[in-house]
Amino acid sequence: MAKGEKELKVKNELLEKYRSVLEQYPDVINSRTVDTILPTNLLLFDKIIGGVPIGTILSISSPPGVGKTTLLIQIAASLQQLGHSLVYFDTERSLSSRRIRDLGLDIDKILYLQPDSLEQVYEIMTKLITKKLEIKDESPMVICWDSTSATPSIQEIETAEIEKTIGLKARLNSKFLKTINNILYKANCTLIYVNQLYTNIKMGFGTYGQPDEVVTGGRALLYYPTIDIRLKDGSRSEGEKYDIDGKIVKIKAEKNRIKSPLKEFPMFLSYESGFVNDYSIFYILKSFTKKDWKDMGFDEPVLDTNGGWYTFKYEDIDLKFRAKEWDEIYKTHSEIHEPISKIIDLWIEKLL
Repeated sequence: MAKGEKELKVKNELLEKYRSVLEQYPDVINSRTVDTILPTNLLLFDKIIGGVPIGTILSISSPPGVGKTTLLIQIAASLQQLGHSLVYFDTERSLSSRRIRDLGLDIDKILYLQPDSLEQVYEIMTKLITKKLEIKDESPMVICWDSTSATPSIQEIETAEIEKTIGLKARLNSKFLKTINNILYKANCTLIYVNQLYTNIKMGFGTYGQPDEVVTGGRALLYYPTIDIRLKDGSRSEGEKYDIDGKIVKIKAEKNRIKSPLKEFPMFLSYESGFVNDYSIFYILKSFTKKDWKDMGFDEPVLDTNGGWYTFKYEDIDLKFRAKEWDEIYKTHSEIHEPISKIIDLWIEKLL
């Protein structure tokens, strides 16, 4: 008997033994692990972080201006293309429809909301998910929230006394996220929210060992996500080499329940079109030393440079180009995609 069959038999024996108890809780018997994970079309994100687990919570945090809203919209756009309906809570009130469209999201097919308070966000969100369960709508839905840090509570709006609001948002987030987290998977919904990272001002001996950066809104915003993604500013001069307005952003999953966490990797953020695959890959390939290539099993570098020219050699593929021509090379020479994917897999396994 195969190993899988034996394990299944043991599981059925346990079910039969305790059926009289478990039949009183049919939802518990029918529970399942988070197995539906969808791609974002961002190659490095999907290979290293693992994609988007459906029915869970994802958190995206960074200091201002690093690209968290851009990443949120690009993920939402990829899920929309796969047939997910979208609800977008914009409590920052800073997005333009043109920017949303430029990043690939069809704004005419989303529910775009601008609630005034934290309580209103959670109230609408809970009612939408509950209604979805009531009408037995099994179609997938993504709820985006930009951002938790910019959403005030009613008390913060109505009072000028800061002392009365200390810790209030943390308590509200803890209270409501428990409910939201409990019904998301049942309703086939995914929640992705954006939060701000702030510098932790350490004062005194007792602050030794605390993190350099902290999120606002309490620990519940970090506890409930299946994946907690952090973004950090990288090289701003990198785009100049490619004659493109953009920069390198370092991405890391501080927590990841579907793949290994704490693997930091770079992605190129184009100010015009968001995170892109081509120059993100190019940045990694050209950073490899000859020792790195040998560690991955290559006698010679696949991507090499001589002056201002680069060569890509892999089996019968031999291409010569300048750095600013890489996007066109990547677009028109689809035969390099498969070897690049294999090289990235080796890099993740051997070097990252």
